[in-house]
Amino acid sequence: MDGGVFIAADWGTTRLRLALCDEAGRRDFRSGPGIGMGAQSAEAIFLALTQSWRQFHGPIPAFLCGMVGSRNGWRETPYMACPADPASLRQASVRFDCAGCRVAITPGLSCTNPLGAPDVLRGEETQIIGAIAAKPLLQSGRFLLGLPGTHSKWVSLDDGRVERFLTVPTGELYALLNAHRLPARAVPPARAGGQRPAADIVRSQKPAIAGQNDGSGSRRLSVRPADRR
Repeated sequence: MDGGVFIAADWGTTRLRLALCDEAGRRDFRSGPGIGMGAQSAEAIFLALTQSWRQFHGPIPAFLCGMVGSRNGWRETPYMACPADPASLRQASVRFDCAGCRVAITPGLSCTNPLGAPDVLRGEETQIIGAIAAKPLLQSGRFLLGLPGTHSKWVSLDDGRVERFLTVPTGELYALLNAHRLPARAVPPARAGGQRPAADIVRSQKPAIAGQNDGSGSRRLSVRPADRR
């Protein structure tokens, strides 16, 4: 085995992103179907997409995150309750062998969010770990991390630990408003798709993050974590 090479994968519901990496960064990239979307099992998809890498380098350790660790994924990896830090996430990873490759799936996180509702995330925990590693300043003091996306995450950090977070459907609301609100129909597409409306939605959610309003957008999502695994 090439000791400096490893596989990193973000395996979500709709897409698989596989990267062959070393200490210098990404060396190669592959993509595939999301969990439950492929005709083959997760193991078969992984082995097919990484075959040439493994033939050249030998067995390669693989680090996976996202819905690959859900109940419907490759190996169920239970959520870790907050507070959580990078070391505890590593310890809670589910590890197993696949064709000689040592595979580790990172657990997602669960918490009671600032609105008092249950909340979960999968995959974003690796972005948080990366941010802490890249910015040592985050290891001391209190910070708020914004992870944008269809369902954005606002993460409260305290001395490098994730204390809690809030899921906000920023991207989803933006898409719906752009598609259906009357003002959007009167605005040229380039302007309707600009940054200002999304920024306005983010600003509207800041009081919810601080627990200062009912956070209606987040509350609409809070019905899911109880059943979502």
